Amino acid sequence: MVFAVVQIGAHQFKVSNGDSIFTERLKFCDVNDKALDAKVIIFKKKRRKNYHRTKGHHQDLTKLRITDIQGIDKSERVPIAA
Repeated sequence: MVFAVVQIGAHQFKVSNGDSIFTERLKFCDVNDKALDAKVIIFKKKRRKNYHRTKGHHQDLTKLRITDIQGIDKSERVPIAA
């Protein structure tokens, strides 16, 4: 089983061939439409002050499908001279 650890933005993912991952929206990827995450509710309240605010938003996501992982073959490694 071949896997790779990729870093996208501030997150790291362990992926293998055929995996699909959701990551934060990538500006350079516009192949398909963007996917939306579940709605996040923001509720602010100050007690005894008659103050409460409700907001919500959907985070923009990009779905990436891993088709192939290519790596370095051990026979191709060049030894480092000290």
